[in-house]
Amino acid sequence: MTATVSRRDFLRISGLGGTLAALAACSPLRTLDSLDIGAAAVSTAAPILDQQGLILHTLRRFTFGPTAEELDTANRIGLDSWLEQQLAADSSDTPDVEHRLAEFETLAMSPIELRALQENGRVARELGASAVVRQIYSPNQLLQVMVDFWTNHFNIFAYSPPELFLKGVDDREVIRSHALGKFPEMLAASAHSPAMLVYLDNVHSREPSPNENYAREILELHTLGVDGGYTYADIQAVARAFTGWSVGGFQRITDQAVQFAYLPDWHDNGPKTVLGQVLPGGNGDGDRVLEILAEHPSTARFIATKLSRRFVSDDPSESLISQVSETYTQTQGDIPAMLRTIVYSDEFAASAGLKLKRPLDFVVSALRVTGADGRLDRPLRFFLEVLGQVPFGWPAPDGYPDYASAWTNTNQSLYRWNLALLIASNRLPGISTDLSGLFGSPSSIPGLVDDLSRALLGARLPDDAREILIQFGESLQDLSHPLEFDPPPLLAGLILSTPHFQIR
Repeated sequence: MTATVSRRDFLRISGLGGTLAALAACSPLRTLDSLDIGAAAVSTAAPILDQQGLILHTLRRFTFGPTAEELDTANRIGLDSWLEQQLAADSSDTPDVEHRLAEFETLAMSPIELRALQENGRVARELGASAVVRQIYSPNQLLQVMVDFWTNHFNIFAYSPPELFLKGVDDREVIRSHALGKFPEMLAASAHSPAMLVYLDNVHSREPSPNENYAREILELHTLGVDGGYTYADIQAVARAFTGWSVGGFQRITDQAVQFAYLPDWHDNGPKTVLGQVLPGGNGDGDRVLEILAEHPSTARFIATKLSRRFVSDDPSESLISQVSETYTQTQGDIPAMLRTIVYSDEFAASAGLKLKRPLDFVVSALRVTGADGRLDRPLRFFLEVLGQVPFGWPAPDGYPDYASAWTNTNQSLYRWNLALLIASNRLPGISTDLSGLFGSPSSIPGLVDDLSRALLGARLPDDAREILIQFGESLQDLSHPLEFDPPPLLAGLILSTPHFQIR
């Protein structure tokens, strides 16, 4: 027999909406005072962080949401050691992650096999779910963060054929293999990637009518940036340099591998001038263009700006951009070196509260800190779709935006709150959550709020938000159906809904 909820208890639980609204006014975001998610900014002053606070701040930025165990480890071994361990991670999966990925059988299939399978929906779901599995369960969190960063930088929309069949190889051999390496090597790998060549139409580019799509995007989005100093004549010359860079083995269903193919009969062998440098012509044109672009000061600045925006603030300072750009130049684009420059900068330490979690960051971090488990491809895809950030799902070459104004509206707030409460109350289909390990045996609602805050946020909530949650929790204690309105999951869901959980 299904229990009914009394009118008195319904009115009591209806206070949930008012509690969420009150919590939204306790925003820690320091410069984003017009956001729907946490509308009221409390201070524009940079926080003063002690060592524990700096570790929490760093792990919030360099993981998909730090778990209590990860914070304990970082505090025990120190921030420097934690960072170096993360920077040294290779792209291989741990046995636990491999076990979880094994259920996605399409990941092991070749592009030819995927096309022959004729189950495009399944291929798409499993490709996206594989990224989320790694983001949740991999201990190499910085690697996963950088994979997400470079996936957006070298964006390929992967939900229509033939890119759908090719992106898995690109993800493995271009992005994951080079995410913590050197940028010029990743750039070259991307330029030889069948998925990229197909996506940006270079696969059919030949003289005397080269396709300019890839040339335009490699200049604007992959290297120099829109203000990087190139002209339309440079676009034309770069397009000519990449004529004949194509893909073999994908025109019919065969056992032949799908791989980069240079077609000399298609190549424009005439001399070219790219950014003031003369290319004599021949089959080395494309490789020389990659070298020119990787070494250009505008590329150093463009990459430095994007990294600083990702890890520090939506509007990074000129000082920080210059520091990271100089590191790029001195190290020939070494990614770990640039990340170290960011972490040890004054700007990074002062940037707590300056970055909002994008939808994927929010969803993954909520699952990580609650210890959620289960099959991830179907239940999460709905929320990622309505929130607007499905892995590999941005249709334009520029990748998902990395600034708060792109992700702040009323629908974002409502769906984030809804998902947070579903996860915490163990009501998300296919995914199980057990919060019992997140709190001890507190004798009071204040103790429960503090335990959950430390487990989910890594720190106790500020007094204003804490008092709101305590009042709400105490209002639940005399309900007629206490199991239906159990304080731990409701309070945990509210903590995940606070602006304090929304920040990175």
